[in-house]
Amino acid sequence: WRWKWLVLLAAVAGTGVGVRNIEKFVPTYRASMIVAPGNTRDSVSLSSGGAANLVSLGQSLGMVGQISTTNIPFEQFKVLISSMQLAKILQEKYQILQMIHLKSWDEANKRWIKPAMLKDSLGMRARRYFHVNDWQEPGLESLATYLGGAVQIKKLLKSPFYEISVNHSDREFAEFVLKIVHSEADQLISEQDRKKTIARRRYLEERLETAQLAEVRSILLALLVKFEQDATLTNTDAPNVLSIIEPVHVSGQPNEPAFLRMLGMPIGVAIIIAMALIATVTAYRHE
Repeated sequence: WRWKWLVLLAAVAGTGVGVRNIEKFVPTYRASMIVAPGNTRDSVSLSSGGAANLVSLGQSLGMVGQISTTNIPFEQFKVLISSMQLAKILQEKYQILQMIHLKSWDEANKRWIKPAMLKDSLGMRARRYFHVNDWQEPGLESLATYLGGAVQIKKLLKSPFYEISVNHSDREFAEFVLKIVHSEADQLISEQDRKKTIARRRYLEERLETAQLAEVRSILLALLVKFEQDATLTNTDAPNVLSIIEPVHVSGQPNEPAFLRMLGMPIGVAIIIAMALIATVTAYRHE
């Protein structure tokens, strides 16, 4: 135990790192909602009940594609969260980049504040040496990346439901982001559904004009009826992708630092390194 001072020194250093981590910890509020994925438009309207035989005939004639058993709209929703499409909509409607980077936005002059750094400063030379990109104004790409990381989707255990959440130091901002992402993504998918329904209807109408066989014409007419029903459902104001089981709720208090992990881990790692160093030196001396 001649080296016990080294272990003690390592423990003190680890404690210092842990205390610094706790000091730098930023408490965040958690906004969350529980949702159930809505049924896919195709699978509900075309593959259920008496429409099953109709779909089979339509597929055999090449009028209807294969119906997916996966929940495509919900998968679209998950992809759209980090998409440029949604980022563009949110920026145009809400100017959300200015909210995220509040300290970097000059409201009086309506421009971004570029960080002050001399061209030949040590920091700039280091950035050039390690090929680090120069500072750029926040844009849609950075917004899409931010949303992809900020909005979390987690499936609840032993349940068909999902939890969508956003963590942020500003309680109201966390709630705001969650609400607008859910609302705008849902509306975007609804609009895509409407365009898809219109394109299918146009295709069926064109086929109906040229079809000669009575059986084919009856199938086309029946499919047109189903697509008209789709159009009626799509044009309603009801949510298209997600059914809200529990509306947005924000935690009353921010989260607390995990003292055991933030303080214990640095101390444990420091002690392990010290012990390994002692073992190495001892083994070297014995040789």
